[in-house]
Amino acid sequence: HYLPAYFFATIPLLFSALILSAVFFLIKNFKSIRINLFIILCLLMAVGAIIMQNITNTPIYNGWRHYYFIFVPLVFVMTYALACFLKLLPKPATIILSLCFSLIALQMIIIHPYQYLYFNPAFISNPLSRSDHVTGNFERDYWGVGGRAALTWILNHDTSAHITVMTNTKGTYLAPLLMPAPERERLNVIYLTDEPVASSASYIVYNYTNDLNNAWLKDGWHPIWSQTMLDSYNIWSIHAREK
Repeated sequence: HYLPAYFFATIPLLFSALILSAVFFLIKNFKSIRINLFIILCLLMAVGAIIMQNITNTPIYNGWRHYYFIFVPLVFVMTYALACFLKLLPKPATIILSLCFSLIALQMIIIHPYQYLYFNPAFISNPLSRSDHVTGNFERDYWGVGGRAALTWILNHDTSAHITVMTNTKGTYLAPLLMPAPERERLNVIYLTDEPVASSASYIVYNYTNDLNNAWLKDGWHPIWSQTMLDSYNIWSIHAREK
């Protein structure tokens, strides 16, 4: 159930509601089968791909990114449901629906460049239980996008000419290649396992992609900054060596 769970966890709840509503409208308007045939085929394409993955046990790496193609037919399915709703709903309701879409678009802009780490409210932290369904169940920053931001934060808060930083992810290790030459020359990024160079490291940038926890703790190091998604789960954190 990894693929369908990841799919419904990372799309807005409004989109899930539209997909389910489309199924309802297809059943309700079954007599218009010729008109709805295209929508049925789109739905079967998406569902069929998910079923085939479960049957064949096709390897999936980091979320459902290898199955993004199923979202194209599902856009038609959601559009069909939206069209059905627009025929039934009064004008004030359509305005509210438009605002919901606008809020989704705004949220994607706010969390840039971490859009691919979005999880809908059904899976992020529950204020009542102080827990979430993301930590320990889903990968987080598997592309290592946050590496550059973490290194930039260190450079902005440490005036040293040369800074050695340890990391547990390739994304952060390669991040200096994307940075301006003056910044790149100040950095020496190594892996956590690189000994004895590790003894000279002043900071650790820790990526939580494959970590089941939401906090990284190690003797001799203390956290000084972290990037949190939607006030819920950590993407990465910076730790300084205790003096």
